[in-house]
Amino acid sequence: MTEPTFCVTVNSEKKEKYRESTPINKFDMANTTVTLNCVKNPMWSSPTNQFAPKNIKYPSNDIESEMILETPKADINDENCPLTTSLAASDNCSSPLSSSTKLSETTETTPAADNKYTIPRYTADERKSVDDKLSNDANKIVQDAKDILFAERMLDRLVYSSIDVNQAENQIRIQDRARIVYYWKRELEKNNKEVIDEIEKIQNIIQQLLRCNRSVELIINIDNDIQKVRSMRLPPDFHHDSLTYEIIKEKELCAEVINLNTRYIDETKKQLRELKDAKQRLEHDWSDKKSANDIDTACLNIKNTSSTILWKPGCVRLPDGQSTPASYEYFVKETIIYVKAALAKSRVFRENVKNAIRKSAKDLREQANFVDAALMKNIDRASEGIKKLERALEKCLKSLTDTESLFKRMNDGVRKLDAPMKCAQTKLDMRSKRENVENCRDVPQFTLIDEVKSISEYVSALLSQSNAAEKTIEALTKSRKQIEKQIETKQRTLWVDNESCKLFRSYYPTDQALLGYE
Repeated sequence: MTEPTFCVTVNSEKKEKYRESTPINKFDMANTTVTLNCVKNPMWSSPTNQFAPKNIKYPSNDIESEMILETPKADINDENCPLTTSLAASDNCSSPLSSSTKLSETTETTPAADNKYTIPRYTADERKSVDDKLSNDANKIVQDAKDILFAERMLDRLVYSSIDVNQAENQIRIQDRARIVYYWKRELEKNNKEVIDEIEKIQNIIQQLLRCNRSVELIINIDNDIQKVRSMRLPPDFHHDSLTYEIIKEKELCAEVINLNTRYIDETKKQLRELKDAKQRLEHDWSDKKSANDIDTACLNIKNTSSTILWKPGCVRLPDGQSTPASYEYFVKETIIYVKAALAKSRVFRENVKNAIRKSAKDLREQANFVDAALMKNIDRASEGIKKLERALEKCLKSLTDTESLFKRMNDGVRKLDAPMKCAQTKLDMRSKRENVENCRDVPQFTLIDEVKSISEYVSALLSQSNAAEKTIEALTKSRKQIEKQIETKQRTLWVDNESCKLFRSYYPTDQALLGYE
């Protein structure tokens, strides 16, 4: 169905005046002559057309059309305008058109650029209202901007001053906390130094006890040698004299001292473990405090302009297991108390061990004097023939010592050749892994093989000399026994007591060795 077309034109005489005095979207309809040309749709004139509007009267001929066009200007108003009456009578029209009607809301159209359509979109009141609205909106926005600027300045003064104060206070608090941590760190360092010194002393005590045991074992070996030598006496001098009883008493005393020192060594090791536990606890706490002190020191050096500051989301969340200042101080004091108790216990124990060592050395020295006195009674009957055998025995012992030293040096020399042999063999093995034509039997290959052969020959020679030295050592030992046997045979008991027993007793440890200092 075709809709009716309404053509609205403005009088050409007032067209230019309208353009000059009235905006393109607003003009006064009361001061403008409007003519309406209605183009009739043929379908609407048909009596059978059920869609034709019945409330609009169309001109039946040209005369009626001219009558409409010649209507006086004063007679055309909102009430007798055929256009407004017909449109108002229509069911689809909202309200009659008038000079105050807001055509921008009614027609929802914009006038063309060439001003062909003369119905204005906005009225003067609308223009004023729009201007007022824009002006009010602009003033409101400007006022909002001023409010925001004022609030921002006030916020700057408040926030930045507050932040500066907080930063200064936190800097002081961190500095105070760093002093506390540093104080406890220094205390732990002092205690740790004491523990280290005590551990060193305890270790020295252990070594001293071990040296005491070695000295006592040497005494036992001396007594065993004396008993062994004296057992070779020929009858009727082969009997239990005072020297034999004194040697037995000395061996029993040595066994008691070794047993006592062994128990002390075990107890000292336990004390050493306790000190090491305390040291570990101190060092663990000291390490934590050093790390905390370094962190606090680094925090004191961090400024707003530092290049190391970053976003750290979630850092304000308190982690689980954090200590409080009270628990922190309690933990540190508990550690120091534990360490001091361990130190006190260790010092008391160390003093007891030293007293026991001194008492044992004193008893051993007294018993040694009894043995020496008994021996001197038996060597009064010495003879001149013993001196020759004694010199032979001394030479044998010296040669035995030198040969053993030589044997040791040769074995060390053999071990020193292990590294060159490994080096040459490694080079040969690595060069054998060359691929394809690169695996060449070049000059370095043969020189390395010669090097391995030469080292093998050196090792064989040293081993041969070592075997010879070992046989020499065995021969010297055998010769010494034969000489001793010959001395015992020739000089019998007097020679044994004067030479062998006296010689063995000459290896008796000194007082410093009995105390464990040598």
